[in-house]
Amino acid sequence: MKAIATAPTEREARVRSSDFGRSVLREYSTSFFTVTRFLPTQTRRRVEEIYAAVRYPDEIADTFDLNNSDRKELLEVWLDQFQISSGFDGAKECALAGMPAALCGFQAVSKETSIPPEYYLAFMGAMKLDVGDISFDSWSDLIDKYVYGSATVVGYFLAHVYGSAITSNHSSTLAAAKNLAVALQLTNFARDVKEDYLQGRQYAPTNVAGLPPENIAGFREWTRHCQVLLAQEAERWFEKASKGMDTYSEDCLTATNACLNVYRRLNRKILSDPKSIDSRASLSMREKLSELPVSKYWVIPSAFLGR
Repeated sequence: MKAIATAPTEREARVRSSDFGRSVLREYSTSFFTVTRFLPTQTRRRVEEIYAAVRYPDEIADTFDLNNSDRKELLEVWLDQFQISSGFDGAKECALAGMPAALCGFQAVSKETSIPPEYYLAFMGAMKLDVGDISFDSWSDLIDKYVYGSATVVGYFLAHVYGSAITSNHSSTLAAAKNLAVALQLTNFARDVKEDYLQGRQYAPTNVAGLPPENIAGFREWTRHCQVLLAQEAERWFEKASKGMDTYSEDCLTATNACLNVYRRLNRKILSDPKSIDSRASLSMREKLSELPVSKYWVIPSAFLGR
């Protein structure tokens, strides 16, 4: 925050804001960090600012060593700061007022790309649902009640930043963004079935997955069943997403297609490997590179070495 507040100009404040977002993205998601290196510079910087603003609440809900009461309190504080930060004209002014760096950058991006504030409010609603036990009755219950806020609106953030192809329109781009966002979220659910259940979260709908048996052997079988159900449903959404990728602005297609291909490969790895219930599935850099255009390989080493 201090670096942004002390920037000599708003332009430099935004550079520092995106540098902060870039460090968060690189730390928490090497796959998404890798594919976003193929975006145009300004677009990539905006994506980095968005990522920082969604990462922190997710960490509150998932990772920080806190009891549920403290998690809820921190999320409420963050939500209040989101509302306050919307009233400033730029990232520098926002940071000078003591607002979190991630929100200062996000609000600046939102104003530039016309992201409706209700999208972020829906995201925060999903983060609140994650505090405490949670389960869903059906696919529609899961996707409409939870995934809309946890992932779909994040896809909408990016659709506003990426823009639409000349031959397309914003509505079509939003539809494509939803399909991809749902696919990515379901893949993450499949990846973390056991860990999520131990935190009181069952994302595989009870009408198809049922509830876990009490014996250990039965629990392992049930865990794998849930994993397969989620990955199969993700594959259906990946297929829908693949048919709409050309609705994005042309200068973002390399990155958006890389995102789909990398995460789809991860999802298929989960489907094919029963051991992934014990060892979190991931892709090696070689596997990721195999889904990227050969002509763009030079971007990767330079991205990990510098800006």
